[in-house]
Amino acid sequence: LAFAQLTFAQRRALGASLKRIESTLLQDQADLRLAKGQQDEAIKYLEQAVRVDADDTRLHFKLAKQYAQRGSIAMGLRLLDDFLARHPNDPEALYSLAQYQSDMGDAGNALKTLNRIEDAKRTRDMTLLQQRLMIKNLAQDTKSLMLSGKKNEAVKMLSKAEDIGSGNEELILMV
Repeated sequence: LAFAQLTFAQRRALGASLKRIESTLLQDQADLRLAKGQQDEAIKYLEQAVRVDADDTRLHFKLAKQYAQRGSIAMGLRLLDDFLARHPNDPEALYSLAQYQSDMGDAGNALKTLNRIEDAKRTRDMTLLQQRLMIKNLAQDTKSLMLSGKKNEAVKMLSKAEDIGSGNEELILMV
């Protein structure tokens, strides 16, 4: 009877809250399975959680990482790409995809993905990842230049990397 007295907006908000609660409970079950080393069972719980709350960026990222740990990198990438197709240009979705690409060793595409996020919408973590990836790419380019005997160009590239990392000890240590 009380439910019938709720407005449409209140019922909708209640439904969203219940979805989040159910999804959180499923994630908790997945975490318990992971702690016990039961990765396949954990993945099943995470897949259920994604079906319950299809708009949770971090949940999709968590499931994609589990797929990757199981050796299904392409499956994780497809999951994040599908999520991004439903949430185009969403900064958190782009950041999750960039993190995944970076974790899988694809710094070039991770940087391209991060560059799709508008400067005004970038968080500190997004900016730090972008800087780390830029430095990593510059370091690789610098190494290639050194190996091909182009020392002056390599020094210029190293200088760019130092400029990117200035003011951040962790980033400077990467250079």
